[in-house]
Amino acid sequence: MATGVRELWLADPEAATIVAVAPDRDSRTIGRGDRLSCRLLPGFTLDVARVFLG
Repeated sequence: MATGVRELWLADPEAATIVAVAPDRDSRTIGRGDRLSCRLLPGFTLDVARVFLG
């Protein structure tokens, strides 16, 4: 974040979750039944279950 990253997504395959971190808001954990969206990418959504197939 110190280098200017505006959002970071950390995937945890064992928990099948993604933690979204942004410097100007609290981190959020998105699980298998959720969709990840990003205000930096208008219109973008990701079905988290598709990330953790198997």
